[in-house]
Amino acid sequence: MRDWEAFVRQHLRLPELKPEREKRIVRELAAQFEDFYRDALSRGLTKDEADEFAQRQIRDWEGFASDVRRADRPHIRPRLDQWSEKTEEVARRKGGGWLMFADLQRDVLYGLRMLTKNPGFTAVAVLTLALGIGANTAIFSVVDTVLLRPFPYQNPDRVVAVYTAGEEPYFSSVLGYLDFKERQRSFQDMAVFEAFEQGKNLTGAGEPIHPYTHEVSGNFFSALGVKPLLGRTFTEADAQPGNERVVVLRHDFWMRQFGGDPSIVGKTILLSDEGYVVLGVLPPGFRIPAVEPNMWLPRVLNRSDASRSARTSRPFFLFGRLKPGVTQEQAAEDMRRIARELAAEYPDAYPAELAHARAGAVRPIQDIATRYVRSALLILLGSVGLVLLIACANVANLLLSRAAAREKEVAIRAALGAGRGRLVRQLLTESSLLSLAGGVAGILLAYWSLGAIVHFAPENITDYWEIALDFRVLAFAFGLSFLTGALFGLAPALQSSKVELHESLKEGGRSSGAGGKARLRNVIVVAEVALSLILLVGAGLFITTFYKLLHVEAGFQMENVQTFRMWPPESRYPDASRVSAFYEELLEKIRSLPGVEAAGASSRVQLSGTGSYRFMPEGFPRNFAEYDIPYGLLSARLRGVTPGYFRTLGIPLLRGRSFDRGDVEGAPRVLIVDEEFARQAWPDDPKVIGKRVATPDLEGGEHQWWTVVGLVRHARGLRVPERERPQAYLPRAQGGWRVMHVVVKTAVGPATLLPAIRQEVASVDANLPIYQVREMEFYASRRTSRPRFYALLMGLFAFLALVLGVVGLYGVISYSVSQRTHEIGIRMAMGAQPRDILKMVVGQGLWLTLIGVVLGLAGAFAFTRFLESLLFGVSATDPVTFTGVAFLLAAVALLACYLPARRATKIDPMVALRYE
Repeated sequence: MRDWEAFVRQHLRLPELKPEREKRIVRELAAQFEDFYRDALSRGLTKDEADEFAQRQIRDWEGFASDVRRADRPHIRPRLDQWSEKTEEVARRKGGGWLMFADLQRDVLYGLRMLTKNPGFTAVAVLTLALGIGANTAIFSVVDTVLLRPFPYQNPDRVVAVYTAGEEPYFSSVLGYLDFKERQRSFQDMAVFEAFEQGKNLTGAGEPIHPYTHEVSGNFFSALGVKPLLGRTFTEADAQPGNERVVVLRHDFWMRQFGGDPSIVGKTILLSDEGYVVLGVLPPGFRIPAVEPNMWLPRVLNRSDASRSARTSRPFFLFGRLKPGVTQEQAAEDMRRIARELAAEYPDAYPAELAHARAGAVRPIQDIATRYVRSALLILLGSVGLVLLIACANVANLLLSRAAAREKEVAIRAALGAGRGRLVRQLLTESSLLSLAGGVAGILLAYWSLGAIVHFAPENITDYWEIALDFRVLAFAFGLSFLTGALFGLAPALQSSKVELHESLKEGGRSSGAGGKARLRNVIVVAEVALSLILLVGAGLFITTFYKLLHVEAGFQMENVQTFRMWPPESRYPDASRVSAFYEELLEKIRSLPGVEAAGASSRVQLSGTGSYRFMPEGFPRNFAEYDIPYGLLSARLRGVTPGYFRTLGIPLLRGRSFDRGDVEGAPRVLIVDEEFARQAWPDDPKVIGKRVATPDLEGGEHQWWTVVGLVRHARGLRVPERERPQAYLPRAQGGWRVMHVVVKTAVGPATLLPAIRQEVASVDANLPIYQVREMEFYASRRTSRPRFYALLMGLFAFLALVLGVVGLYGVISYSVSQRTHEIGIRMAMGAQPRDILKMVVGQGLWLTLIGVVLGLAGAFAFTRFLESLLFGVSATDPVTFTGVAFLLAAVALLACYLPARRATKIDPMVALRYE
C-alpha cells in the first residue's frame, strides 16, 4: 500500500505555513487519499487502478497549494521565519562565512521576538535612546556644517588664512600685502579680500537696491581654485588701472535679481551711476568667510596707489594656498619672518615690540568665519554627549533589571551548551537592535527639532550656513547608534552571562551574581547623578549670563526707533558739502512727518559696534614707547553723528553742549566723549569740557586735535559679552562720513511710518536706495542671540539629563524595594515602624545621590573652566549656581526616592513573608 503522507509531501509545498499546521494538512490529505483508494478497491478496481484513481483527485497541485495558502492566512508564518529558513539552507549548503551569517540572523530574530514580547520595556528604552541620539544628531548637524565641512574650494585643506598671534585674522594694508606676497616662500599663491563693503547702489534694473559688494585681488578666485558657473572670474589684468570696471555675481543674487538669465554675462550694469561689465556668475554654494557679498569687484593693488596704500590702513584679510608639502607651522614661521623684516624696515608702521602680533599663525580659512562660535559649539557637542551617556546608563540599568527576570532563560541556554561568548553575543545583539531602533527614532526627532534649533541660532550661523540633515549626518547617527548599543549593552551582557546553574535553576533561587548586579546599578546611578549635575551647573551659568544681558542698562532708548542705512554715491555727491546738504534736507523732511518725535544719523547704529580707534588724550601718560608721540594712546569706539542724534536715542547730555549746524568742515574741530572715555583719559580731573584729544598720525605726520565740548552717558556700542570700550563722537560733517545709519524716534509703531519715510527719501533722491531697514530692538535682540542660544540648548540638555538621572535613580530604588520585599516584611513583622522603612529606603537613595553630587561638583569645576569666555556677569565657579544646583538635584532625588519608599511602608508583612 502507498505511503500517502510521503506522496502528499512530494507534491504539496507549503513552507509559508507554520510547521504544526503543515503536518496537520498533510495528515488530513493522506487520510483522504487513503479513503479514495479504498473506495476504488471496493468498486472492483485493481490496486494499480485504485492507486491511479486516488492520485487523479488532485491534478493541479500548484493551484491547490495556492488555495490552501489563501484559506489558511491566519496560519502563515512570519516572513522573517521563512527568510531565515531559506538562509539557513543556503548556509548549510555553502558553509564558511555563511554559517556565521546564519547564526547572526538567528540572534537578530530571537532578539526581535524578545523585544516584542516586552513592549513596555522596549518603548521606554527606545524613547530614552531616541532623546540622546536625536539631540546628538541635531547638534552634530550644526557642528558638521559650521566647523567640519570644508569650504567649496579646490583642495580646501591647503587654503589658509594668516592670523595674528591671538585669535583674530591678520589685517593687511595694500603695501603690506605686496610685501608679504613678494617675500613669502611657502605659498603657491597669496591673495586678499576686503573686509568692508564698497557701498555700490544698483540702478537701471528696476527699483534701486543696495547689493553688498566687496573688493578682492585679481588672483582671488584662481587662488581659491573656484571655477565660475557662467563666464569667467577675475584675472590680474582686471585689477589694473582702467580695467577694474568689471563685476562677478553671486549665484543666488543672479537668480533673484536677474531671474537666472545667462545672457547677463557680457552686459553692462549701473553701480552708483557707473557702468560695470558682468564677467561671470559663481557656482551655487560658493562662499567666503565672514562676508556675504552679492557682487565682487577687482581691487587695484600696486605701489603707485599711494592714496589708498598707507601701511597703517589695513582693510584686507590675507590668505594663500600652501605649496605641496609645506605645513601650516612652516608657513606661519615664514609669515613671522616677514613681519620681523617689515618691522625693522618700517618702524613707524610696524613697531618692533608689536611685530610678533602682526602675523603669528596660519590656519584654515574657515576659521575666520567660525572664530566666534567654534568653542561654544564644541562645548554644546560635548554637553549633548553627556546627555547620551546618561541615556545609555539608564538603558543599561533597565537591561540589568530585566536580566534578573531572564536568569533562568540564560541558565537553561548555558546548561544546553551555550558558552559565555555565545550568551554575550546574543545579549549584545538585543542591545544593538534597541540602539538601532533608538537611532531611527532619534533621526526623526532630530529632523523635527532642527527647525527650532535653526530658528533660535545666532545670526552668524543662520545668515551664513544652511543647516540640514544630510548623508554625513545620517551616517554619524547610525554609527552613533551602533556605538551606543555596545556602550550600554556590554556591561549588562557580561554581568548577565555570569550564571550559577545550580542556583539559577532552583525554584525560587537567586543568582549569586545579584550582588554584583546591584553594585553595578548603583555605580551607574552615581554616574548619572554626577553627569546631570555637571550639565545643570553649565546650564545655570548660561541662563544667568542671558539674564544678566537682558537686564544690562543700554544707556539709550530703543523702543519705537526705526533705523536704515544710506550710501550717497560720489558721482552725484562728489564733495562733503553736498553730502551734508543731502542729510540735512532728508532729516528735516523726516522730522516733519506726523508721528515722528526726533531723527538723526550715525556712522554706525548704536548696538552694532564699530572698529576701534586710537586716541591721544592731552595729558594721558605714555603707554606705547614704540610710538614717537608726547602722550599715550587710548583705544575707543568712534561714531560720526548729526545734530539731533543724542535726542533721538535719549542719550543724556551730562555736561557741555551737543553738536549743532555750525560744526561743519572748516570750523573748529569738536568732540563729545562719554563717561567711560573721560574716566579712563582723565581719571583724576573731573573737568572734561575744553580738554583736547588727538587722532594721532602713527607714521610721523601731523596729529589732528579735537576739543571736547560735551560729555554724555555711556551707551553700549558693542554686542556683549565682548569687552566694552569708551566711546567718542565727532560731527558727521567734520569726520567726512558718507554712509550713515538714519535713526528715527516715533510716537507710534515704526513700521506704520516706514512707507512715509520711504516717500521722503525718494523725494530727495529717487535713485538712492535704503537698506538694512530694521528697528533698534532688532539689534538689541542680536546682542543676546548667542547667549540665548547657548542658554536654551544647555537648559534643554540639563533638563533631559535631570529627568533621565532621576528616572534612573527611581528605577534603582524601586527595583531594590521589589527585591527586598521579603526582608522588609520580616522587619515589619519584628516591629519596624513605617518611618524606619522610609528612612532605610530613602537613605539608600540619598547616599547614592550624595556621592554623585560630590563627584559632579568636582567635574563641574573642571568643565566650567571652558565656559569662561562665554559668560557675562557671573563667574565660572559661581558659588550660588553650584550650591543651588546641588540642592535642586538633591531635592528632586529625594522625591524620586520617597515614592518607592512610601510604597515599601505599605507592604503587608503576611504577604511579604509568602513572597518567595
